[in-house]
Amino acid sequence: MEQLVTIGTMLIIVGVIILFLGTLLSLLKSKQAKTEGGFVFMIGPIPIIGATSKGMFYLMILLSILMVIIFLLFNWKVLS
Repeated sequence: MEQLVTIGTMLIIVGVIILFLGTLLSLLKSKQAKTEGGFVFMIGPIPIIGATSKGMFYLMILLSILMVIIFLLFNWKVLS
């Protein structure tokens, strides 16, 4: 259980660092860059998805399917 907390904390830290570096690189570019974003909220097995473009929406759908598969595999392995 402690390993999961450590892994989760490390993923959050890596995500914040990537977000910071992306913002910094965007500010350093001289020309305007198109920014897209999206989010996935998982309420149980049901994803709530939002995005700023169709491409990002499809990427969020793919990520939500991947998260459900990982969740199911993890629970299947724990219960076995």
